[in-house]
Amino acid sequence: MIEGGGQIAASALSSGVVQKVAFFYAPAILGKEALPGIGSLSVSSLSHAIRLDGVRRTSLGPDFLIEGYIKGRATGSISGVISRHDMVLMVMRLIAMRIESL
Repeated sequence: MIEGGGQIAASALSSGVVQKVAFFYAPAILGKEALPGIGSLSVSSLSHAIRLDGVRRTSLGPDFLIEGYIKGRATGSISGVISRHDMVLMVMRLIAMRIESL
């Protein structure tokens, strides 16, 4: 599990150490004033975007949990089982990610 802000998340994704991601989406629009969930990845077009495999969507009340494995990387967990509490803490840092990126 990696805990940190948007730039830490971007660095981890860029370095290739991330195998699985989880995002919570709430029925709220934050706008550009919100902190980004993921910093710059220097993606110049959709064809260069990081893609996910095995995407799963779970409804949690009015919110959604989106989980997926980074395409082309081994599946599974590096650190073993992640508790629901730890996952919520990690994912809350990514909550401001734009819905358009799905």
